Amino acid sequence: MIPISAIVVRAEAEAEPLFSWRLPARAVMSVAGPETEIVFEAPLEYQLVAGLVFYTGRRVTLLDPQGFVPPAYLVPDMAGMFLSRQEFARRWESGADLVLVSNPLLRREDSAGIAPGPYRVLGRFGDRWVLAPAVVSARR
Repeated sequence: MIPISAIVVRAEAEAEPLFSWRLPARAVMSVAGPETEIVFEAPLEYQLVAGLVFYTGRRVTLLDPQGFVPPAYLVPDMAGMFLSRQEFARRWESGADLVLVSNPLLRREDSAGIAPGPYRVLGRFGDRWVLAPAVVSARR
């Protein structure tokens, strides 16, 4: 039983970067001040943000999933939960204090095209990229 337990623990440690939200959240929080907006490039299954919310302990804004039609119960909360891609691009390019976590359901071998302007890579965890604008405004 001890050898099997050791194998299971080792497998969990090896798989953590691919599946757990703990490491992406740690990368986000390494640069996130109290005013930093955390944005998640939400897939249609936007509920995947739950792990990021749990590990950061912060509110996370969802980048409006393309083609998303909200269910009736969500319509009243759309403005506070989702950020349009146009507004996101405006904030990003202005150097706003924000961090982006990419859609984990899109397989990307590199980070090109995830963010609308210059960025710095804070980390890659499986298919999740954590990015910040290359130039952040002096609000920190």
